[in-house]
Amino acid sequence: MFPQRRMTTDTPDGNYSQALNLFVRGEDGWVQMPSRNISLNDYMKQLIKAHNADIDTEGTPEEFDMTLCEHLFDGPETIEGLLAEHYTLSWALASLRDKLKHYEDALIPEIMPEGLQTIDRAIGTYGKDAQLTKAVEEMSELTKALCKLKECKRKYDTPFNRETQEVYSNIEEETADVFIMLVQLFAIFNPHELVNITKIVWDKLDRLKDKALCELYDLTEWEDAEAAIRELHARGPEIERLYLDSKILPGELRALVMVSNCLEREFIHRQLATGQPLHTNVL
Repeated sequence: MFPQRRMTTDTPDGNYSQALNLFVRGEDGWVQMPSRNISLNDYMKQLIKAHNADIDTEGTPEEFDMTLCEHLFDGPETIEGLLAEHYTLSWALASLRDKLKHYEDALIPEIMPEGLQTIDRAIGTYGKDAQLTKAVEEMSELTKALCKLKECKRKYDTPFNRETQEVYSNIEEETADVFIMLVQLFAIFNPHELVNITKIVWDKLDRLKDKALCELYDLTEWEDAEAAIRELHARGPEIERLYLDSKILPGELRALVMVSNCLEREFIHRQLATGQPLHTNVL
C-alpha cells in the first residue's frame, strides 16, 4: 500500500479530485462552490427556484441558513427536506475538507489504522518505559543527523554531492522514526494527561509569530542603522572639509563621530550575541 496523494487542493483535476473539493469554506467563513464560482447559499437559491420548492429565500445569510436547517424536519421524502439535506451535506463536506487541509498543509505523515494498531502492540509488547527510552534514542539520532548536515553545509559549496545527499536521506529516515515515537508518546500520555496539547501548540505558535514579527522589525531597524553608518563613512571627507572651513563646529563633529562609534559598537555586540555576520566594515 502506497500513501495517497493529498486530497485537498485549490486546483482539482479529474472527477475524483473535483468531488473532494466541490465545496470549500471561504475566508469569510461561508461555504463556496469554486467550480461554479458561486456561494453555497446562492447555489441553493438556484436549486430552490428550479424545483419550485416552498422555501423562503429572503433575509440575511444567517436567516437563510436557519430556514434550511428547519426544513430538515420535512424529511427527504419532500423536495424541501431533500434540498435542506443537500445543503447540510454540502457545508459538512466543506468543514471536513477544511479540517483535512490543515493536516495536509502541515505535511503531517498519514498513519493508516493498521499502523496505529502496530503502535499499540509495540507499547503493549515492550512496555511504556522501554518506548520512552526508545523515543529518547530516536530523537538523539535525528539530532546527530541534523548536526551532520550543518557540517556538510560548511564543507561544501553546493548540496549536490554524494555525502550531503546521503545526509538528507538519513534525516528523512530519522524524522520518520521520531514521528512514529511522537505518536507513541500521544498513546502513552493520553489527552487528559497532556492537558490539551493542541491548545499549547497554538499558544506557542502565537508566541513564535509575535517573536518573528519583532525580529523582522528589529532587522529593519538594523538595516536602517547600517545604512546610516555607510552614509557617515562615505561622507567622512566631506565632513572633514566642512570642519576645516569652520562650517561645522567642533561639538557637532564630535557628536557625529560619537554617533558613528556607538552604532559600530552596537553592531559588534550584535554579532557577538547572535552570531549573525555584519554586512558593513566597522573596523
